[in-house]
Amino acid sequence: MTPEILIRSSFDYSHALSRHIERRVTAALRSQVAQIEGIVLKLADVNGPRGGADDKVVRITVSLKPWGRLVATAASSDIYRSVDSAAQRLKTAVRRHSSRLRARQVQAAGERRDAH
Repeated sequence: MTPEILIRSSFDYSHALSRHIERRVTAALRSQVAQIEGIVLKLADVNGPRGGADDKVVRITVSLKPWGRLVATAASSDIYRSVDSAAQRLKTAVRRHSSRLRARQVQAAGERRDAH
């Protein structure tokens, strides 16, 4: 089970958006759920009611036990698209860090073997 997602926002958001965030972030982190300590998602409407291109910004910060923190940010004119993009970037970052950690473990095991 994924830890609770703490959502901080500079504007009022709908229950539908909250459910969308939950689904996308949970799917992005499914492979590393055991290592997750916390998730903070920040929503911002940079231009406020004036609107504009890329003014809906989403920043997802995930605390992972063996690695520290991963952060993914995305901006677009649609908040749902920003959530989707940030979640996809987060999924890529988690996958990259996971493979780096495995590579380090394999390298460390090889070095221990060579030392004997």
